[in-house]
Amino acid sequence: MEPFGTTDTVFIEIGCSQENKAGNFVCGDTFLSHKNKNNSAYLSVLSDGLGSGIKANVLSTMTASMAMNFLQQNEPIVRSAISILNTLANGQRQECFLCHLFSRKY
Repeated sequence: MEPFGTTDTVFIEIGCSQENKAGNFVCGDTFLSHKNKNNSAYLSVLSDGLGSGIKANVLSTMTASMAMNFLQQNEPIVRSAISILNTLANGQRQECFLCHLFSRKY
């Protein structure tokens, strides 16, 4: 038996499950995942819309989309966060995000 990580074949499964709050038609959270074809990195972003309903969904979708674009451009995470906060929060600092980059070539 080979030790973990010594084979050339690796299977990565990325998934997401969401449940809307009672009475809402949309979820306030957004999850995006993308495989970068240039360097085989897997990029994943999770954004919490802080609240529920349409407003939370719009903010989390915009935040996740911006974060994914910054990750694809290899922008530093702190600079990305500041840019997103300055763009979307409009001085109120209502939307925060957390994203993690898994970058490993297979």
